[in-house]
Amino acid sequence: MKNNRIGTSLGTVIQTILIILKLANLINWSWKWVLAPTWVPASMILLIYLIKICCELRNLRRLKKTHKLIKQMHQDVFGKYENKTEAEVNRCQEK
Repeated sequence: MKNNRIGTSLGTVIQTILIILKLANLINWSWKWVLAPTWVPASMILLIYLIKICCELRNLRRLKKTHKLIKQMHQDVFGKYENKTEAEVNRCQEK
């Protein structure tokens, strides 16, 4: 037997109750606060993603600096052999 039951979260229940109370004029709250069970969690998720993006950009900057340093080290070590023929490289290594 399949279970096709649709679950309802606590936030959905609270949201529905607040909307009903507002439409029935039983609470005199701003719509901003009536709809808070929807926008507060969404804002928190957005904030978490923005923090994650900032951290990833920071790590990317560090990676670029590391890559530049490794490239410079490679150039310092192997640069003297670039644009030389194999015979010239062998002569440099023999010395």
